[in-house]
Amino acid sequence: MIVMTQVGSAAMFRPNEWPMLIWRTGQEIPASGFDDEPSHINGVMLATGQRFIFIEEKGLLNKSYRVKESIDYRAIAGWQVQPFMGMKSLQIDLIDGWNRRRTFHNLCEVDPMTLKPLTPMPAERVKAQLEQLMRSGGK
Repeated sequence: MIVMTQVGSAAMFRPNEWPMLIWRTGQEIPASGFDDEPSHINGVMLATGQRFIFIEEKGLLNKSYRVKESIDYRAIAGWQVQPFMGMKSLQIDLIDGWNRRRTFHNLCEVDPMTLKPLTPMPAERVKAQLEQLMRSGGK
């Protein structure tokens, strides 16, 4: 799959790595204190044969892209795709680390060259595709 140039260069793909699935999504950032509310970062999520890459998207006209999260499949203890009113969320639990849970809301399949929304896939199909990727990529 060929992706938009800015996203591809921000992703810093490893040798023999390419995106298999791509979504627009928002990552939930947990509250850092007792009075804080959780916040969200909007961006693009790529699932390659080796890892998830979450790339933050900033700007309206002059967009910039920056990797915020790279999660190797070997570092994942568990995960689940949850459907909710036609949308999907992805929850990933890591093996190690201080904040082990990563949550990505409103997964929306996009065209890899334009990042425009496509017809949504059912959550069961996304789950099956991710299971296959993780099985072949280290899990």
